[in-house]
Amino acid sequence: MDDARPPASPDPSVPPDFSRTGRLTREEATALLAEGDARLAAGELAEAGVRYSRVVGFDDASITAAALLGLGEARFRAGEDDAAVANWKAVLQVGETPSSYPAWRNIAAAAVRQGDLHGAISAYRQAERRAPQADKAEIANRLGWLTKETGDLNAARRYFARGRGQSSLLSVTTVLIATTVIVSLSAILSPEGLFLYDSFQLDKSAVAAGEYWRLLTVTLVHGSPEPGFFIPSLAHLFFNMYALYLVGPIVERWYGPVRFLLFYVLCAAGGSIASFVFGSEAASVGASGAIFGLFGLLLA
Repeated sequence: MDDARPPASPDPSVPPDFSRTGRLTREEATALLAEGDARLAAGELAEAGVRYSRVVGFDDASITAAALLGLGEARFRAGEDDAAVANWKAVLQVGETPSSYPAWRNIAAAAVRQGDLHGAISAYRQAERRAPQADKAEIANRLGWLTKETGDLNAARRYFARGRGQSSLLSVTTVLIATTVIVSLSAILSPEGLFLYDSFQLDKSAVAAGEYWRLLTVTLVHGSPEPGFFIPSLAHLFFNMYALYLVGPIVERWYGPVRFLLFYVLCAAGGSIASFVFGSEAASVGASGAIFGLFGLLLA
């Protein structure tokens, strides 16, 4: 189970005396916590439980919560799942402490073990609110798999995007699609469309004259400004963007947004260079080269 509680720092001059009755001093309580941690690490579950139990009830909430957390861990490892979960829930009842976060994680993990996926989702959401930054991606990915298993695919996509450190609404794939659609529709529908085609399309003579940006800007325009090509132009844009919608998130999830954008640019440039070398003299438009390159990357 997860246990993010830092180890106690006992006073070496005060030996742990868990057999003494009466109120513990702070030094005795922290020493018993450290002894319980050591016994737990050694697999001496019963001995660890005795020491943690002796500390439970100490008048410092953080110390009592730490003892309950350890006691739950010992019981969970011993197969006493219900008693362990009861201990971890007791951690939450003493108030917000450093043990609250690992307690929520342990409750979530126990729920998964018992097949209670909805309970696990609820507990992991509580853990996510308290998690240190270093743990947030891991918890987001766990929530992604759990929500996927329960059939909530939209939530799963959001959590997986969060686990990758990006917003699902501002992924590189989404930005590329939005930019391409805006530029292409402007070229198809606006009076200035011919200017956009003339500036962005892959024109061999222009590239040979040094207009190398066309190797990339060709991906931003689709179809043709000629009369009678309105429907074919929209179809060209739609099918290319649908293909990018399918392949883009997969490549971006596997390699991350920065490398995905680099791959897209390299595939676009590679496709344009191939068209420049082997294609006809007619100007060409579209993002097909970049998109086919992404599919090729997945196949490779």
